[in-house]
Amino acid sequence: MLKGSMLKPPKATLSYSITSNVLQLLVEICVLSVLLYCAHLFAWHIVWTYVLVICLVLNIIMRTVYPIVSYHFYTYRIHAKVVEIRKNVWFQHYQAIKIERIQYIENVTNPLATYYKLKKLKITTAGHEIALPYLLETQANDIVTHCMTVLERGEDDV
Repeated sequence: MLKGSMLKPPKATLSYSITSNVLQLLVEICVLSVLLYCAHLFAWHIVWTYVLVICLVLNIIMRTVYPIVSYHFYTYRIHAKVVEIRKNVWFQHYQAIKIERIQYIENVTNPLATYYKLKKLKITTAGHEIALPYLLETQANDIVTHCMTVLERGEDDV
């Protein structure tokens, strides 16, 4: 857990992300198909048909490519006193929080994440909130335990 290099989320996170995006894609395809049927049935202007088809194609591309790309460019690191997150999907985004400033740690999960035994940690401070990627339940519990032990020790510089 306390490593020097940035860590990627576990492989189960990639499987979860792909499954989640495929399910969302199926719902969006159904909605766009109904709209395309309505466009044909009610003789909408041809421009609306083109717009819906373009939305459908872009949606398929984004829902299939984005989970894989985001998995490879989303890293985190837990130091003795700092939690760091780096997201380099479209733009470079770096966040760091001192553990001693943490006010609240929330475990976020849903039925699909529970199936894959994953949890997402949202760490809240007075200034802002960061979210770690979906991690295995054991990893998430280890991080929470580490943060709580650091917080219980109190500030060393006082």
